[in-house]
Amino acid sequence: MPPRSPRTRGCSRSSAVPRRCKPSSARWARSFTGGGTGTLSLVANGSGGGAPTNDTCATPIVVPPGGGSITFNSSLAVSDAPTSPSGTCSGNGFFNDIWFSWTPATRGNATLSTCAGAQFDTRMELWTGCPGGGGSVIACNDDYCGNLSAMTVSVDCGTPYLVRIGSYSPAAFGSGVLTVVPGTVQCTTPCPADFNHDQVVTGADLAMMLANWGNPGTGDMNSDGVVNGTDLGLFLSGWGPCPG
Repeated sequence: MPPRSPRTRGCSRSSAVPRRCKPSSARWARSFTGGGTGTLSLVANGSGGGAPTNDTCATPIVVPPGGGSITFNSSLAVSDAPTSPSGTCSGNGFFNDIWFSWTPATRGNATLSTCAGAQFDTRMELWTGCPGGGGSVIACNDDYCGNLSAMTVSVDCGTPYLVRIGSYSPAAFGSGVLTVVPGTVQCTTPCPADFNHDQVVTGADLAMMLANWGNPGTGDMNSDGVVNGTDLGLFLSGWGPCPG
């Protein structure tokens, strides 16, 4: 006699019509045919926790201005942009994408990479904005380090970018690490006392400084962590229209 297969509570193997079974940790499927043959395929994706929080361009994970390494998981993600690779990338698809936003604190050549490790064949794009909001691709890569991605692109200080990571196949997804290495050119301003960015240093800027007197932040001209008389002297030396 063949060994008895486990049964789920409340299920009957002798019934000609399957009945509802009480929930348990096991899951069973029965298939009835009229005597022919066929294939039953079952696919279960993800960990049951729902789609990633950064599944859409509108809800990206924020990368610190100074870059860093961020773990991700694209399980249960769906495509939120064209599935055909954009820009200079070639290939047959771009699926299961997730998004990151990054506003660099420095400028110059920055490197974005999944070469630290990913469970699937990654593709990567850098966007100026969301696909549905007029954004465009300015850089992309596929298979830089094996089947993982990396790209080096010139970025500007204070400019927001969107990083899109996806897979070449609808069936490819999983966890990985995004590594962002920023450029090395420091961001400078020719008019550091222009706190409200109206291209002229006036009483409006002075009011902002005085409102923050004794604290770090706006008005701390020498970056020593406190707004004081030294900063006021530096501020007054820049009074008037900004250069350029």
